Amino acid sequence: MSLPVEPANSSVSTVLAPIAGKYDQLSRFNATTDVFEHYVGTAKYDQFSSFEYGKGYQIYVTSATGASLIVTGTVPQSKDVALKSGY
Repeated sequence: MSLPVEPANSSVSTVLAPIAGKYDQLSRFNATTDVFEHYVGTAKYDQFSSFEYGKGYQIYVTSATGASLIVTGTVPQSKDVALKSGY
């Protein structure tokens, strides 16, 4: 998933508060280092703590009934995205 808006508070714990307890991990790919980074809600292990507009994320939902998330914020006027050759 990615955020279609920039929330007033982009911290993972704030944005995902409506589905707290229904997921156990959030991951994103870092194209610069070529590795996945993870957020598990424990500062000692978290590799990031906020959402970045324009990045894609995987939410590992653990709830048998799934999860629904509504995110509000502002739509940016524009966003430059660097693309690596070969993608």
